[in-house]
Amino acid sequence: MTQRGIGHFVSMRLFIAIDLPENIKAYLSELQQKLPQAQMSLARDFHLTLKFLGECDEDKMREVAQELDQIKIPPFKAKLGQIGTFGGFPPKVVWIRLDVPQFLFDTAREIEKKMLPLGFKEENRFVPHLTLCRVKSVPNPQKFLDALKLIKVSPMEFSVSQFHLIESHLSESGAVYKKIASCSD
Repeated sequence: MTQRGIGHFVSMRLFIAIDLPENIKAYLSELQQKLPQAQMSLARDFHLTLKFLGECDEDKMREVAQELDQIKIPPFKAKLGQIGTFGGFPPKVVWIRLDVPQFLFDTAREIEKKMLPLGFKEENRFVPHLTLCRVKSVPNPQKFLDALKLIKVSPMEFSVSQFHLIESHLSESGAVYKKIASCSD
């Protein structure tokens, strides 16, 4: 690990993702207000994660950025789909499906393959979605799920032309994100 300052090592939490336009982020924030009552943690920033890397030092971050620089992503359109959940019953995560072209799945697999020699675990479970919240507890899970089904999502479309290597700083008020590198066609 590389050192910054005296006496502590630099470690950063990294992931690879597509950022969203501000109008889409604003719309997702509006949708969060329509979620049924539950004890939950709302997402504060929205992005489409292609690969979560976890804790890395600065040397590893540079290696990741070099590998990502070799991956090209042509511009494409993505569209908001319907609400879904992860985590079984009761659900643990509420999300919006994202309709994307098939080549984005191939890009996610290419990223997986490029990260393997750098020591990152292969996951191969790319599901294009945008997290709205993490559910901590819900008094009536079936009523919660039924209420989710009533929320209509506008099929808003937006353009994508790049993805990013992003650093995540966890704080008491939530995660703060900083773009480290950007990759495009």
